[in-house]
Amino acid sequence: MPSETDSKPDFELPSEEPTERDFSVIWHSLPFPRLLLDRLNREMERLTKEGVSSHTEARQLAKEKIEEELTEEEYQNILAEIQSRPPRDSMMPPPAMMDAKEADPVFPPEVH
Repeated sequence: MPSETDSKPDFELPSEEPTERDFSVIWHSLPFPRLLLDRLNREMERLTKEGVSSHTEARQLAKEKIEEELTEEEYQNILAEIQSRPPRDSMMPPPAMMDAKEADPVFPPEVH
């Protein structure tokens, strides 16, 4: 009498389907990836001319269309662009370059 564990293989074969691409990395990166900015703007403009009711709806529809049409090579190039950027913390000026008012807060004198 075979148990449930006997009917399942010890390993899984790699699926032939492409892996799910994580577009949240792309859509939430700032500054927005240069390779997509013009494409997104053109698509939103086209949708707006076709009568899409709101900017938000046009943006969502444009994002969905781009996600469908984006080739794996384009996707990888965009990810490479995002990953090649310096971390956001390194974009901040060193404390010595900050305004003195920001670096050393002044507290009001205590009332006795």
